Amino acid sequence: MRHVIVISEDAMVFEDTETLKHLPNFGKIWDKAARVNRVRSIYPTITYPCHVSMMTGMYPDKHGVVNNERPIMCEKSSPWEFFASAVKVPTLFDKAHEAGMKTACIFWPVCAQSPSIDYLLAEYWPQHGESVRQSYIDAGASPDVIKIVDRYANLNVPRQHPEADNFITMCAADIIREFKPQLLMLHPANIDAYRHGTGVFSDKVTHGLHEIDVWLGDIMRACRDAGIEWAAPAGDHQDDIMSVIYDDIKQGRRADMAKFGGAVHDLKKQGCDMAVLGCTELSLVKRDEHLGKFFIDSTEVLCRHALEACGVTPIGF
Repeated sequence: MRHVIVISEDAMVFEDTETLKHLPNFGKIWDKAARVNRVRSIYPTITYPCHVSMMTGMYPDKHGVVNNERPIMCEKSSPWEFFASAVKVPTLFDKAHEAGMKTACIFWPVCAQSPSIDYLLAEYWPQHGESVRQSYIDAGASPDVIKIVDRYANLNVPRQHPEADNFITMCAADIIREFKPQLLMLHPANIDAYRHGTGVFSDKVTHGLHEIDVWLGDIMRACRDAGIEWAAPAGDHQDDIMSVIYDDIKQGRRADMAKFGGAVHDLKKQGCDMAVLGCTELSLVKRDEHLGKFFIDSTEVLCRHALEACGVTPIGF
């Protein structure tokens, strides 16, 4: 069974990677991970529209969330856009739920009361004097989730950092251990709070990077406890894949399938059920060599969902 965990560390910037790659938990995966060094965000570049774009693949003019607060005319300060009903297009949670997968959301914005999330701890806080616990229930937390909330209630100080982030990470870790969701999305905000309070670069921000490294370790341990492991080809096989991309495909030649096959064999030895072809050049290997169902072609997935989002039925996928 496949599992995807998405962690959005709010307000991180490229320069933070110089610190992260030397920390204990980020360092464990740094050389095995794929990275994008430069991205262009949507407009407006604020938390809620950005996170809805991440979970829908759409710009705000399509998904309908244009601000952290609801766009109510003539109000100086409107209520926040907490509820999933504000999103006008399908989300990753909707698609995973339709496919029969278990889903979990911990403080990912604009998800309150989503019917597609099985284990929901929404980014929501008391609005009318109710208790914090009751606010989570009002936003869609199930009895199973509330049991975990109660377990860590002494850690929680809503909207205070790092206390709130530590609380949601502990809840996410236990949801992974107990329920093993196929899709989990988590949104800590300590770095965002520190940058608002002390500037883009400060000792407080650097301390926050160390905090998120500790929390990443908590999530990694929870995955191991749940029997969820991730794998990447060994170093020499990674070099072989890079050679296939740069020495073969980019030069107009067919892929060296001995090199490619060695990396695939290594993944299967590690117990992988499937492998992701995450580079566009590897889509050509799938096409030319008629690769089987062991492979997920990220370009193919993107194209299929882009067609579906436009109301077109994909053919030939």
